[in-house]
Amino acid sequence: MLAYHAFAARRHDAHTAPGTLAALLGTPHSEQRNAREKLDRRETDMGAGTVAAEAIALLMRIASAHGVGDLAARVHHHEPTYSASAKQSHMPGDVLVQKTLSLKCGSAYLLATGVGAWRISRPSRRALAARDCLPASANGSFTINPTSFDVASELGLAPGMVSPFLKPGLASRLERVVILEPVDIDATQFAVSLSLFESLVLPVTHFVGIISDYLSAALPHLPQRIARLPPVAPSS
Repeated sequence: MLAYHAFAARRHDAHTAPGTLAALLGTPHSEQRNAREKLDRRETDMGAGTVAAEAIALLMRIASAHGVGDLAARVHHHEPTYSASAKQSHMPGDVLVQKTLSLKCGSAYLLATGVGAWRISRPSRRALAARDCLPASANGSFTINPTSFDVASELGLAPGMVSPFLKPGLASRLERVVILEPVDIDATQFAVSLSLFESLVLPVTHFVGIISDYLSAALPHLPQRIARLPPVAPSS
């Protein structure tokens, strides 16, 4: 994976200049083949710095099936970021980023994904266990972002843009994905990382549906669970 400064240095190159990806996604149907070839070249050149071309294409189809229109206009270009919190600072006021964590529970590896600055506390872990979101092998062993699971090599995505929108058919050590329902949030939209430079802004009401449908199509062998985290107690 390229170092952060190397990605940042190319933010105005042929792949990452503002408007480039949006233009590809808005290509007329008659020119779709050429646009897909450019997406494939982008994936080859950027590696873990972009979501796979096949994944982007599938995500667009699923978002369209959910009634989300004008997807090209929903691509938000920003400075390169390596964390959800950093990316949030580049989002419009009514948009929360999608935050995804890798987890190790016992010997099993999982992804948990939600909207905004959610976190996993002890009550959260109990809630997830009660909803059968955690494997029986966990036995109290729980690690967030384990070093034994390198997301770039395992999932083909750079840190800061990990999400369930993985390359269709990807073989990895993941055993399930936990989708956290958005609850009590002010935002109307959420941002999916398409690269370190670009995010796709989608209606938050479709968060669970789009992710669930994507996983069913792209990785049908990978179990998914849907859960709600308990509210975080206000600090005194």
